[in-house]
Amino acid sequence: MKVIKPKLKVLIVSDSAEKAKLLFSKHKKDIEIVKKDPDIVVSFGGDGTFFKSEFLYPNIPKLYLKNSYIGKLAHKEPNDKILDLVVKGKYTIKEKTKLEIIHKDKKMEAMADVLIHNHDPFMAIRMKVFLDDVLIQEQDIIGDGILVSTQIGSTGYYKSITRSYFESDDQIGLAFNNAIEQVSHIVLKKERVIKIKITRGIADIFADNQIENWELNTGDILEIKCSPNKMKVIKV
Repeated sequence: MKVIKPKLKVLIVSDSAEKAKLLFSKHKKDIEIVKKDPDIVVSFGGDGTFFKSEFLYPNIPKLYLKNSYIGKLAHKEPNDKILDLVVKGKYTIKEKTKLEIIHKDKKMEAMADVLIHNHDPFMAIRMKVFLDDVLIQEQDIIGDGILVSTQIGSTGYYKSITRSYFESDDQIGLAFNNAIEQVSHIVLKKERVIKIKITRGIADIFADNQIENWELNTGDILEIKCSPNKMKVIKV
């Protein structure tokens, strides 16, 4: 008796969804395009679309197909070759660290980085930074803000600030944006907990390319640590 292989259910996240569907045209026998309950989510675009796909559909394996020449996190091979391998089951799923951001009773997650930035571009913010509740320096850090990055995000904004990146998913990076006094960036084990207290000024908080952002005022404390949830990335 012939066993019929079930189709792989694929949900597409893209600003060019119709173009993306053309990639699957020769795999109609193996792949079904769906709008809910997918087996995998395909991100067709650049790195921003990749992060958006995880925000919209967390905990579902993500396949990144590139529709942008600057997609740094995408596979180097052509999309057709990637799809051929996925259909044949020749892939693995890698779990990648995400960040959890907590302020009072609110939480959000980031795949790449969290940016704490001065609300008023003409006024620096003053901050105190704690690692595991230990103050890293007595003097306030004064500048445009702070960036906390995962390994995935370390080749983006983190690299533009520090001129460096890190390759281990067991680490997170802490970078200081235009600090008045020279403050070196720090690469931390992912078990560390970062707390940032605003001592003067107003700061805006952004996670990846998400639309939602928070505002911190003087005296507010933001906690950043690794999330118990992981981003599941398909690698061929």
